[in-house]
Amino acid sequence: MRTREFKTISVAFGLMSMALMGSFAFVIKFAEDDGIAPARAALLMSVVGASSILGRLLLTAVAGKLGSVRLLQIALIAQPVAYFFWIIANGRYYLLVIFAALLGLTYGGFVALAGDVVAFYFGLVGIGAVTGMLFFFSGFGSLIGPPIVGFLADLSTFRIVPVGAVFVMASLGAGVLLTASTKPVDFGPNQSTSLPDRETPVDKEKTSHRPTVFELEPV
Repeated sequence: MRTREFKTISVAFGLMSMALMGSFAFVIKFAEDDGIAPARAALLMSVVGASSILGRLLLTAVAGKLGSVRLLQIALIAQPVAYFFWIIANGRYYLLVIFAALLGLTYGGFVALAGDVVAFYFGLVGIGAVTGMLFFFSGFGSLIGPPIVGFLADLSTFRIVPVGAVFVMASLGAGVLLTASTKPVDFGPNQSTSLPDRETPVDKEKTSHRPTVFELEPV
């Protein structure tokens, strides 16, 4: 947990969660303030949920071929793009739907790929502890994100201030994750990150890439 990769992912996850939960907390309220009916405003969260399912299915389907780290970086890069649609929506419902769909797609990809990225960097030994610590930082971001966005919304009459803050948080998170290496952490010869006995690795003669958790089958 003292490695550069762990610190990089922790910061990226924290910033991403600040933006994500900040947007979840206020997307319906801001839509209603722009004159959208409550039922249609609430439907935006359903769009997020539905597209997140699609994101999990699509990104995990290609993770073994394209690499989970690169896919996760792409997912986090796409989140500021989603928030940009939120900034320019100005009450136009179709732009809010695009925002919600793209945000859900990338959020679903993040949830699905996070565990595989941890396994890629640190191996499967102790994966529960490492993943738990990473999601601690994600949870901390979720804790402070909504109050920050709410404070900025109360502070300014301009909608771009709180929504722009969400955009900046997500952009910083994506930028931080882009600095992460695309190679597994080298713990040296005395520390093994090999697969546990209860799981069978992919046949090395059939594939040249490092196995992902999506390719492991219980014995």
